[in-house]
Amino acid sequence: MERIRSCLVSVDGENAEDITLPEEEYSWLMDYMKESAATIKYDITETVADGESGKVVVEYEHPDISGILSEVVKEYLGKAFAMAFSGEEFNDETAEKLLTDLFKEKTDTAEIARTATTVTFECITYGGEWKIKKMPDEMIDVLTCNCRTALSDLADIGNSQSADDRAGDEPESLSNDADGGQTSENMANEPEDGIYYKQAPVDIQTVCDNIDIKAEYAGREMAVILTNNNDFVVPDLDVTVLFYKDGALIDSDEDGHDVVLPGWSVASRISVPEGADQYK
Repeated sequence: MERIRSCLVSVDGENAEDITLPEEEYSWLMDYMKESAATIKYDITETVADGESGKVVVEYEHPDISGILSEVVKEYLGKAFAMAFSGEEFNDETAEKLLTDLFKEKTDTAEIARTATTVTFECITYGGEWKIKKMPDEMIDVLTCNCRTALSDLADIGNSQSADDRAGDEPESLSNDADGGQTSENMANEPEDGIYYKQAPVDIQTVCDNIDIKAEYAGREMAVILTNNNDFVVPDLDVTVLFYKDGALIDSDEDGHDVVLPGWSVASRISVPEGADQYK
């Protein structure tokens, strides 16, 4: 970090001397990134100087753990929801340990991908030396092993469950050993004119089939976590939970979400009516 500071004038308007990395907040990730830095390769492809300004273009080849981190975050939020709704204590120390264990498990067993990133450094003369005017976002991708987006989405990604695991029409039991909930056929509203899609789906059932669902509950509260596994944005995503007692419908609760990006998850907090023993 000291070497980076020496080359910079500012980062997002801050003085370079004041720039620090969030080592305490993401210590489980920072150690890995420091080790990975030794494997980064680069090639300076262009240098241009024009008076007191210039630019340097560098091609980097570096680790890409964005997919691994997304999986870690999904599992983390799913476990965190379960712990919170079960009444189990969940504090900063617990969260840190859970993230550390999940991340170590993934990085120890998965093959680490590598990717190429082109970074253009805009430079100026400052104090008689050439300095980088501002840290490019692409350079942050290189230094963080392509995790910048996954980290910024940390609070928005949830847990997922295979669509095969939720097939069937029968309501699920609300006993303590229940496996989870079911989706309704019209969980995802039909998108308007396909304007959010990279490509339009064949039909709305295809959209629904690619929405994964997991339900965690404790007492009178339920968390329903929905993951969009389509390769396009779902502009409206609604979930309705029907509650039964002795086979008879007694109540329902619903929630809705706007603009769910591909691969993203959202969570709904659902109230469980007193006496309910099954849900769908």
